[in-house]
Amino acid sequence: MPTKTKISFRIMEFKCTHEDITKTLRVQPTMIWSQGEKIRHTSLVHKQNGWSLDVDLEDHTDLNAHVEDILNKVHPYCKDLVNTCGEYYAELACVLYIAGDERPEIHFTPQVLKKLVALNAHVDVDLYLLE
Repeated sequence: MPTKTKISFRIMEFKCTHEDITKTLRVQPTMIWSQGEKIRHTSLVHKQNGWSLDVDLEDHTDLNAHVEDILNKVHPYCKDLVNTCGEYYAELACVLYIAGDERPEIHFTPQVLKKLVALNAHVDVDLYLLE
């Protein structure tokens, strides 16, 4: 099984509708969920509403380039996002499924970090070692 990477920009705990976020960011989400809905493949339920823009990558050679790409889609509207959502929780989630002895580079440029700060977003990186 090859190394695989999934990158998501998620917005949660917002006071507006999913449609309001989509209109504000001018991009269709990959997934939305509502508080109380079942979480896929589990018996758990979502504790809050969520909006997510995801990128699945088979080739993880330049994680930072893909992070920049996803942030370039939402960052221009960061001020509008605050006006639309009010208080919200945002995160850049990077999940890496690592095969064999591969060691992917996890690196964020100052430009990416500035965009994350402007979006008031957290960074969450999860690594899963596959055999």
